[in-house]
Amino acid sequence: MFALVDYHQDLEDESGIEIEFDQTAIRCEWTEFSSLEEVIRAYDFDTSESDDVEKFVFDWIQQSGSVIIKLDIINDEECRIGYLVKNF
Repeated sequence: MFALVDYHQDLEDESGIEIEFDQTAIRCEWTEFSSLEEVIRAYDFDTSESDDVEKFVFDWIQQSGSVIIKLDIINDEECRIGYLVKNF
């Protein structure tokens, strides 16, 4: 959730337009994935010819007009990497 707050804060700063933080609406706009492999399956990417799979996925999503955020999730129970993708 903190990554989304930071993202929207940066968006406000860049645009100069205040964004109302609507937690329900934001949850509907984003999908969380627990691995890059989940992102690849969800969007049916063919990464067989890519040397840098993560860069390929990030570039494709960003060129499609969406946003992907890499998360470093660290707490008492787990330490993992996750991804948030803005639905498009």
